[in-house]
Amino acid sequence: MFSIKNIKESSTPEDDLLKLIGKLHSDGPIDNNIIENITYYKIFHPDTFTFYEEKIISTLGLFYKNTEPKNLYSFILSSIGHNHKKRFGEYLTPVQASVRTAVESKQFVSISAPTSAGKSFSIRDYIFDLQGDCVIIVPSRALIAEYIKTMRDKFKDDKSVMISSFVDYVFTKRQLRRIFILTPERARELFTSNMNLNISLFFFDEAQVSEEKERGVIFDVLVRRIQKHYPEAKLIFAHPFVDNPEAQFKKHSINEISSYSRSYPHNTVGKIFVFGHKNRKDYYFSPYIEKGHRLNNCIELDSDFERFAFDGKKSVLVFVSKASLYRGDFLDSFKKFVDHYDKITNKRALEIIKEVENVLGANDNNHKSKLVELLRIGVVIHHGSVPLNVRFLIEDFIREGFAKICFATSTLAQGINMPFDIVWLDNMRMQGESEEDKSLAFKNLIGRSGRLSKKPTFDFGFVYTNNAKLLCTDLVIT
Repeated sequence: MFSIKNIKESSTPEDDLLKLIGKLHSDGPIDNNIIENITYYKIFHPDTFTFYEEKIISTLGLFYKNTEPKNLYSFILSSIGHNHKKRFGEYLTPVQASVRTAVESKQFVSISAPTSAGKSFSIRDYIFDLQGDCVIIVPSRALIAEYIKTMRDKFKDDKSVMISSFVDYVFTKRQLRRIFILTPERARELFTSNMNLNISLFFFDEAQVSEEKERGVIFDVLVRRIQKHYPEAKLIFAHPFVDNPEAQFKKHSINEISSYSRSYPHNTVGKIFVFGHKNRKDYYFSPYIEKGHRLNNCIELDSDFERFAFDGKKSVLVFVSKASLYRGDFLDSFKKFVDHYDKITNKRALEIIKEVENVLGANDNNHKSKLVELLRIGVVIHHGSVPLNVRFLIEDFIREGFAKICFATSTLAQGINMPFDIVWLDNMRMQGESEEDKSLAFKNLIGRSGRLSKKPTFDFGFVYTNNAKLLCTDLVIT
């Protein structure tokens, strides 16, 4: 629609925003370029944007942000949200409502949507309302922990629901509804024990694991065994950034009449991309236009983005190499900011730090821990070699808003629901068996930028890189 330069220099921001709102209304939020344009109008023309912000939120379908609209346009659209609330019990977005309807009406569902689309929320909400046993399949133990916490928070007062991360058939004399949260490897135990389960639904979150070589075989065998042993159960597959989610049906010979598949390109969180040039200046750039990284297509920032990012008031995910974490030099470039951070005083944050200390045995003078020392000022280290129970505590620390900086490797890109204000790409190398895998992992990482809040505002985040050309040509625009 508009270039960054056109947006900044526009003398008719009101007319421009109305055009963008019209485009959103007719097509939905399916074009990243449109969402990016809207974000830049919020930055460069804040007064005009504030006047139209309520309409933009309504057009994006974020009805939960605006339950009592103040203009006629938003009031009319709000009827959709109120209908979702009446039918599903929540103010679902159009994507979430579409997914929920599909899950209710079809036995087999395979969908793809960006990280912030809320697809898993919609499916989890459906699972809450079911009566039978359920199995949730996730690719990592870290995601098991996230689901366990979500489910236990939901069912904390319901003693008739048992939530387990292992296939344990205990308390058989009680009438329990069982929810198992398992990796594909653990799920094999469903078929080796003599259990009287009434499994009505299998949910495969982050189902792109089926494309991995070794784990993909385990995944595919699991799906086929489920089809054989539980022919009446619903099977739901959810992926991020996959163009052909229907491939799950073809692979497993699933009847298309009983199935629903769709790739949702919808996005409701804006992203601003910033390029640190070798001339020591920072520039806004767009990865959604051809040669968007070239300086004649960029806008120079009138402030130091590094100081803005690391002022201690924002949460920044710094993606670093595993080697730099092992060497210990990952902090070198950021020490000038970290050294000025105040110590954490929040009671809940200190409780988490104390638990980490106890797990690591770092609560006496003879055993000091760099990880704990950094936690005390809100700096987190997250990578695969951190003990799993410590990682769970660290992830709680991040989710509850205590982290100022999180230095992480690709382990954080594996679907864990932890958004940040800024994603800082200190490293551009992703792990993966193929270029497609690496690209998917990178998009997942970039998807961590921007928190979708409950406030009646349009939310956006920042992505910073020193290699805009690589990001433009290989990872985002494709």
